[in-house]
Amino acid sequence: VAAAEVCPEADRNVPAWEVPGEDFDKTIDVNVKGVSNMVRHFVPRLIRTHCTSGSVEGGGGAFVAMSSGFGRSPNPRIAAYCASKFAIEGMMKSVAMSLPAPLCAVPLAPGRVSLGEEEKTTSRTAIGDMNHQQHCNPYTNNHVGGDKFTSNGLSNDINRWVHVAGTMILRLNRKDNGRSMSVNGFHSLRDRQSWIIQDGTGVPNMEI
Repeated sequence: VAAAEVCPEADRNVPAWEVPGEDFDKTIDVNVKGVSNMVRHFVPRLIRTHCTSGSVEGGGGAFVAMSSGFGRSPNPRIAAYCASKFAIEGMMKSVAMSLPAPLCAVPLAPGRVSLGEEEKTTSRTAIGDMNHQQHCNPYTNNHVGGDKFTSNGLSNDINRWVHVAGTMILRLNRKDNGRSMSVNGFHSLRDRQSWIIQDGTGVPNMEI
């Protein structure tokens, strides 16, 4: 699982043309190049482990990269972060096209979660989708914080997220190769309806 990410522009609340070049560079260096480095180092090992001598050994293997709801829809105040997460969607689908069976590559939007009591000083944060409570919410023009993650009926418990996401990841197989996926119960319907890339979107005409 590749989960490299930063969002230095989150505190600035400015349009794309006002984001400092160093902030954009840092976002791409970590969020995109970091995942690319993991692809470069770990995918060959997956191939050696699961596809040696033309046989399938030990079942399937999955390479999962953390995307984001902001890799599915744009946001006017975190353009660099959106660009980096859209890049993850494209990168994973490209990797998927080259992977031999039984391997799969999947971009996963993790959703919004509470990181626990130690995070009270910064209120609610999230894995992948909200690194900082002062991200601008594109749907309400408000800032997301406090307990707003639960106001729409979503769970934001980290322990539940680990259980749901972990089970989901462990069940990934070749049929999921290249498909955009998200952790159930951690994205609102309103979020999902805004996505340009919907769950299940795969690579057209790619053989399983």
